[in-house]
Amino acid sequence: MGQFAARGILSRMRRYGFIAQELEKVMPELVRDHKDRKHVVYQDLVALLTLASQAFVAVWVQQDRLEAYEARARKRAAKLKDQGSLLTKLSRAVTRLTARITRWEKSRPPRAER
Repeated sequence: MGQFAARGILSRMRRYGFIAQELEKVMPELVRDHKDRKHVVYQDLVALLTLASQAFVAVWVQQDRLEAYEARARKRAAKLKDQGSLLTKLSRAVTRLTARITRWEKSRPPRAER
């Protein structure tokens, strides 16, 4: 990208553009030769930059979605871990309760049959 002095009416304004020889090194299809001069085909450049911008926005949106999915996955993993911990505690409590019931049943005298 370069800064250059414009000619004619626009000569008082600062203008910006691409240097055709430099652009030609990386994107030769955007440069045309005319009367021993190189010119940038700005219409094609605008289209190319628009497509690149759209692709960038699409990737950016996908990145945001991915980050949201990852955040939800982390929350769900934490919730599953908490539920697993609770399930372990409940399982131990049931085991202890079952043992107490078994001891209680063994300590009772047998029922008299009627």
